[in-house]
Formats: sequence, structure tokens, C-alpha cells
Amino acid sequence: MSGSRFPLSCSACRPAATALGNRLLLLGVYGFALSLLTNRGTYVLSQQVTAAALLLIGIGEPARLRLRLPRPLVWLWGAGLVFLVLGVTMAVQPSPGHEPAILLGGLVMATAMTLLPPRVSARFDHRTAVILLLLVFVATQGVADLLGSRGNHDGPRGLYRNIHYMAAYAVLVLPPLACLALALRARVRWLLVLALVVDLAMLLLTHSRPGYLALFCMPLALVPHLSPRLGWRLAGFSLLLAAGLYASGGFGFADRIDDFLVHIDQEERWVLWREFIPLQLSSTPLQWWLGHGFGAYYRDYQAYSSLRHVQDFVFPHNFLLEILYSHGLLGLTLLLAAFALGYRGLARAIRDSRTLPERRRGLALLAAWAGFLVVGFLTLPFFARHHFHPLSLLIGASFCHIRTIPRHA
Repeated sequence: MSGSRFPLSCSACRPAATALGNRLLLLGVYGFALSLLTNRGTYVLSQQVTAAALLLIGIGEPARLRLRLPRPLVWLWGAGLVFLVLGVTMAVQPSPGHEPAILLGGLVMATAMTLLPPRVSARFDHRTAVILLLLVFVATQGVADLLGSRGNHDGPRGLYRNIHYMAAYAVLVLPPLACLALALRARVRWLLVLALVVDLAMLLLTHSRPGYLALFCMPLALVPHLSPRLGWRLAGFSLLLAAGLYASGGFGFADRIDDFLVHIDQEERWVLWREFIPLQLSSTPLQWWLGHGFGAYYRDYQAYSSLRHVQDFVFPHNFLLEILYSHGLLGLTLLLAAFALGYRGLARAIRDSRTLPERRRGLALLAAWAGFLVVGFLTLPFFARHHFHPLSLLIGASFCHIRTIPRHA
């Protein structure tokens, strides 16, 4: 065939594919974040849009995928695929959950965040978009709480079906709200301060004890990265806040803590962790190393459980035990190594920050990591949608931030 019959060459199509891919990428990533923050089911559609955007970008700018993907993200994909293969192949029966889809979807979203265009539009930057997302979260969840939506222990749960989901997202948005309130001026600052206060109140009103623990762990996680004077002040403030909440009796804080201390021997997590030991010891040598696969814990634990009246203990409420059982020592080693490398990269970025805003962003990301992982560790399966999906955005945001900070010699 003559080339004149096809005047549009592949190279001529690439700019259009790139432009469309960039628009779809922004729509997919921000739609995904909005879906999580308002608990809408459109997160699946957002993932599909994002995957299509990555395909178009690969067609239009193949070098962009090769050059802009940071090495840690390549390692993340490698570790993720190991988790996927082990989780599927080691399972005796298909998992009743959706762990493979959640894992792959999270990897796609983390990748997409590193490829976002520099701005949303000519007049709209990413900081403005993030501010709008945070305000939408506080407004929608606050209104839902005022309308009387209740969860376990009569605590508000916003649009979520569980108080711990609400607590996890409330914890996640606290650091960026604080960071942006410090960075901005005039009316926007006071709007963010108001949102920060409302979000903190919603967190306390959930009566989620893991949420309480995360609230006080976040500032403590920052102490090693601050000057000694500021670090001591922040640690003291955290302890004074806890003591003040307990002494005042506000938000039901003291009642929840007292209930835990009085009934600590009946705490279900202690029972789960204690009964995990004989369950894990029943593993074969191969299962010790490679695990039992996705969904195996729930089926296998029933023979050891003294909590037979409760039907929702599908995971041991402990990431380390959960990954050890599902993916063995290999998976647990990969998980710990990934978190250690991620922490080292973020700590390095905080240390090497050239400006105060850069340093604040790094500290906000570190606080968000600390708080979100504390809540998730005690309340959510690692590959649950409400844990791994927000975690994927946190991973992507961290990679983007680390990449902007040059290493000091």
C-alpha cells in the first residue's frame, strides 16, 4: 500500500494520545481520591480510566514511562507481583475477597501519581485540587455525622459503615490540612483551620481507640526529625493533649480508655494474637516460607477460635501476623524491607529539604504514614480496599515528594 493513502503517521498520533492520556490521568487519579474520601463506588471506574490513561501515555510518550518512573516504584511493582503470585498460588481455595484486584489497582494508582502533569490546568494547580478534596471530605463526612449516622459504640462514622474506616480517613487528612494551613494566608488559612478542627472532632467522636492512638503517634513520629527544642515541645503537647482529653471527659475519651483498661483481658485482639500462635505452628515448612495464600486465615482460624459467636474475624488485626500467614517469611521480609526503604527515603528528603515548605510537606507525609498505619494495623486487613487504596495514594505522593528533593553530597 502507498504511504500517501495513510497521511497520519504514528508519530503524528502521539501528541494527541499524550494529551488525552494526561486529561484522563488527572480525571482518574482525582476521581479515585474523591471516591475514597466520600466512600463512593466509582473508585473502580476511576481505576479503569487511569489504566486507559497510562496506556495512552505509553503510546504517546514511551520514554516518559521509562524515564519518570522512579526506581523505588519499579521495586514496588516487583514486590507487589511477588505478593500477587504467592497469594494466588499458595491458596488452597479461591479467596472470598478481592485482594488480587485491590493489589493491582493500588499499584496502578501509585504509578499514575508519579506521572501526573505538573498542573491540573493553566489556572489550577495540584495544591488547589488537594485543598478542595480535603474540604469536600470534611464537609460531607461532617454533614453525614450531624444527620445521625452511627457505627459501633455509637460513634459517628460519616458515610462509612464502620467507625474505624472513618477514623482512618480522618487521621489521613489531618497532616495535609495542618501543612496547608501553615503554608497559606488570609481566608483560606482560616477555612483550613476550621476544617482541621472539625476533622479532629470527628476523629475523637468516632470513639475509635486505634484512632486515638494514631492521633498521638503522629506528632511523636516527627520528634526525631525536629530540633531537640521543638521535638520536646511537640512530644509534651501530645502528652498534654491526651491528659487533657482524659481529665475533661470530653468526646467520651476517658470512658473508652477506662473500658479498655477494665476489660483488657477480654480484648478481642489479644485473643486473636494468642490463638494465632498454634494456628501458625500448624504450618508446613513450605507454608512458613511462602504462606497459605489470600483468604486462608479466615477458613483456617475457625478450628482454633474461641470467638465463634463473632463472624467477622477474617484477619488477625495485625499486619505482621496477617502477612506472615498469607505470604510467609518471604512476604513478611518484603513488607518490612519496603517500609524501611520508604521511611529512609522520606527521612532523607526531610533532612535534605532546601526550603521550609518542602520540609513541611515531608513532615506531613511522615505523620500521615505513621497515623494511617497505626489505625490500619489494628483494624483493617492489609489488602482491604479502605487500607490499600489510600495507602497507594500515600505511596505515590511520597515518591513524588522524594523525587523533588535532590540528594546532598
